[in-house]
Amino acid sequence: MNPSTPASARVRSTLRYTAIALAVLGVVQLVALYELLMRDLAHMVLTQAELVADNAAAAVVFEDETDAQALLESLQRTPEVMGATLATPQGVLAQVGQITRSQQIRSRSGSQAQVVRAPDHVIARAPVRADGAVVGTTWVQYSTASVWMQLGTFATLTLVACLAAWFTLAVIARRLAGAVDHASRRLEHLARVDVVTGLPNRRAFNQVLSERLAQDGSRTLIAIIDLDNFKDVNDGFGHAVGDKMLQTLGARLAGDTVRSSGVRVFRLGGDEFGVIAALSAHRDSPTQILRDIRRVLTPPLTVDQHQFQVAASIGACTAPMDGTEPEELFRKADTAMYEIKRRGKNDFCLYHPAIEQAYQERLVLTRELRDAVAAKELTLFYQPVINLQSGRIDGVEALLRWQHPGRGWVSPGVFIPLAESCGLIAEIGRWTLEAACEQAMAWQAAGEAPVNMAVNISMAHLLEPEFLGHLRHTLTISGLQPSRLKLEITESVLAESFDAVSARLSHIRALGVRLSVDDFGTGYSSLAYLPAFPVQELKIDKSFVSRLPGDGEPIVEAILRLAESFDMDVVAEGVETLEHLAYVRSAGCGHVQGFLFSPAVPPDELAELRRDFKLGDRLVTDTPAHRSVVAIGEHARPANQEM
Repeated sequence: MNPSTPASARVRSTLRYTAIALAVLGVVQLVALYELLMRDLAHMVLTQAELVADNAAAAVVFEDETDAQALLESLQRTPEVMGATLATPQGVLAQVGQITRSQQIRSRSGSQAQVVRAPDHVIARAPVRADGAVVGTTWVQYSTASVWMQLGTFATLTLVACLAAWFTLAVIARRLAGAVDHASRRLEHLARVDVVTGLPNRRAFNQVLSERLAQDGSRTLIAIIDLDNFKDVNDGFGHAVGDKMLQTLGARLAGDTVRSSGVRVFRLGGDEFGVIAALSAHRDSPTQILRDIRRVLTPPLTVDQHQFQVAASIGACTAPMDGTEPEELFRKADTAMYEIKRRGKNDFCLYHPAIEQAYQERLVLTRELRDAVAAKELTLFYQPVINLQSGRIDGVEALLRWQHPGRGWVSPGVFIPLAESCGLIAEIGRWTLEAACEQAMAWQAAGEAPVNMAVNISMAHLLEPEFLGHLRHTLTISGLQPSRLKLEITESVLAESFDAVSARLSHIRALGVRLSVDDFGTGYSSLAYLPAFPVQELKIDKSFVSRLPGDGEPIVEAILRLAESFDMDVVAEGVETLEHLAYVRSAGCGHVQGFLFSPAVPPDELAELRRDFKLGDRLVTDTPAHRSVVAIGEHARPANQEM
């Protein structure tokens, strides 16, 4: 039976087969009982015939009809006896009732007892013996009326029992069928509706999309909405708050504002919603619908007295322009959604073939990056940090570089975001920390002056449970003094997971390692948090330095005053011209780094540069090392990115 058949139909079919089974069972029982009763009756009749035969020898031998008649009349006390006969070999001696004259009874031969069964009677024949010889025959005929009466009684009782059982089963089965049908409808409803938001779910999304695509020529917008950083809500406030937030957003999306645009909203799972919108031939614009969705999501929402500002990345595509198969369209909308996340989140993006091509290229490059990390193909270059007071290079920043066997040098701006998105950044960070500390000691072992080594640390690496243990181990194995190591973290890291980051930075500082805030002023506003963190240095981002002298001056001066108030050192990044250098020097900045002095270079070139470099009243640029560095800097400038 088809599993999709309604329960009521399955119950009717079951009851029908049950009735047939009960009828067959009843017939089998009746046949078996009939055979048992007839066998017992035949045995009883044969026993009586043999008993008469055993007592009739004298009557038969002497042909005493009176004695024989008296002997047979004793059987008449049994109502079922239809007749009895004593016969000599020459004929009938005495008879009570009427004996059926069948061929078997007329036969006078045979010395063995015999029973003959018929539907309405049973006849038993037993030989009469005298002195071991057969001298006559006894016949006793019984009616089978008692057998049929018992069968009738049994059949009646069986029928009543079967009908009662069937009726009871029917009542129970129909009630169960009703319950099953209700449960099936409920399950079918739950299979198509999300239990948290009450919106149609992923299964309903696929069905509606398939139905829309089956309508030839119909234009359809397919969109995927992914809430940005929703995991932080669940982790920080609990899943109950997260569920309420999803319910509120689902109600917003399914409300009149969106529905007026002909949009159907689904919850696909997790923090993802889906949208299917029918587009008219001339009126509806995919871009306008996506703007409407963003407008609905934009207002802050309050859950359990917590206010949240919702941000969402929306990817979309249209049918039939972008495809005609549900899976293909879903994949393309998903690709567009991840593209907007890559660009910075909280926006929407319509699919274009170039997006998918770039996405596939990133997948290939990600796989190659994994191979490169495993094969230790990454390397470190070092950019000098100049002390403006001494004019010497007293520090370096370790920066990652990747020379691909086929692609050549891959920009850090390309492969570092890939490492962050695919989970490789912490592993790369561990290797970078070890290699940088080893290089600092290698220079020192070669007779170079001790140098301060700056290493960029990602959020994922910093908050690893094993980070502090690995840091201690690296310092011990390399032999580098903790005060010579400086860990650089971005400003945005300070604003995230405040308690965890603050505790981790305090432990790092307790080891004697210095801490620096990289790209200061470009991320979240963390001025209120800054005194709570044990940092010793701020690095002015090159985007501000590049605007010197000019509109970058107020920001640079504010950072310098802020650092002075907290007794922090300041490094100006991206110093590329003498004007940049002159301004930050006069403003009181203590350290600088940038292409004016050198880009990041291999370890050997950095060692040579340190020996020859001296910053006086004007830049010294006539050393072979610096001339080669400047050439490299001009070539590598477009690909410069730090880590």
